[in-house]
Amino acid sequence: MTAANSVTIVIVDDHPVVRDGLNAMLSAEPDLQVVGEAANGNDAVALVKTLRPSVVLMDLLLPDIGGAEVIKIVCGSFSDINFIVLTTLAGDEEIYRALEAGARGYLFKDMARKELIQAIRVVHRGQRYIPASVGSAIAENLPRMDLSSREIEVLQLVAAGLRNKEIAYRINVSEATVNAHVKHVLQKLNASDRTHAVTIALKRGIIRL
Repeated sequence: MTAANSVTIVIVDDHPVVRDGLNAMLSAEPDLQVVGEAANGNDAVALVKTLRPSVVLMDLLLPDIGGAEVIKIVCGSFSDINFIVLTTLAGDEEIYRALEAGARGYLFKDMARKELIQAIRVVHRGQRYIPASVGSAIAENLPRMDLSSREIEVLQLVAAGLRNKEIAYRINVSEATVNAHVKHVLQKLNASDRTHAVTIALKRGIIRL
């Protein structure tokens, strides 16, 4: 296959060993061509906008801006660049954020080599690639109950060990308001107490420590 007909790919991951491994794997395929690599979100945005690859393999955990934000920024300008998330993050909220940002595929890093190659080709054809393991992670928490940005902020502070009075002081609201936010969080997450809510939120990717 000629270079003109190749699927051009940019790899975004902050671990050099991962980038090297993916590059070697993909370069062995005659129709796939790795044209660039980036180790952080800001470099990824600049590189992808310059190279305009067919497919971007995007990690979500980056040292500056998150992968979902990179996807959102690029897709806001270029609808013909296809993102496939390649990550260890399996929480349904992390998956939702990436797909809502514009990702057309979502894979876990423990997937088989054959599946990654297949996903790239499928997404390059304009289709989505959502494997059963990802679909199951989403389905486990349906119907989806969105937390507001303020509720997520409060929950993040709960996870940091702050009491409601301390949270109220931190975000400049009354303690009664914080109590209400915590109550709503427990209801939406179907949690029995604050610790349970934090555990659920961490597992689902709603917050991070």
